Amino acid sequence: MKIPRPGVRVTGHTIELTGHAAIAATIAMQEAGGEAFRVPLFRAAAAGALAVATAIGGSPVPARILKQRHPTVVLLADDHPGAIGPDAWPQAQKLARWAPLVALHATGGQAEHYAMFAQATVHYGRLLIVELELQHLAAWRDLMLLERKPGEILCLMPRPGGQHPISPAQAGECIH
Repeated sequence: MKIPRPGVRVTGHTIELTGHAAIAATIAMQEAGGEAFRVPLFRAAAAGALAVATAIGGSPVPARILKQRHPTVVLLADDHPGAIGPDAWPQAQKLARWAPLVALHATGGQAEHYAMFAQATVHYGRLLIVELELQHLAAWRDLMLLERKPGEILCLMPRPGGQHPISPAQAGECIH
């Protein structure tokens, strides 16, 4: 049984942070866990500039989040070992219609990317970010093109020859 925390609402695999303390705790966890690249987005949420909803595993984003008038970013996390691609996200096409701008993020996270995402969310009002494995980029892009014009889709990819995600080092492997 999970104990509810103030300022955190969980619906299926969708997490909504509604309180400053919950956002601050998330920032601290991300910094401690090596995921600090998202911190600019969460700091903008803590400042009240935007709302953030994160979904994993094909989970739907609740309608009440999509109906907000406040600048809102929806982040679909599909770049982990169990990445499933767009076919397993029944709501993906609807989310492409919902957001005037879509960011397909198929490369390593950098704070600069997420600072730019925060600015774009405030400017456009809504942003869909899909964090994805490079192997699924074409499928996600094709799905987004059903609803968005090419100029409304930002694709962030590794440099030529790069891969995302990068496999962790194996025991005894030397990293240069």
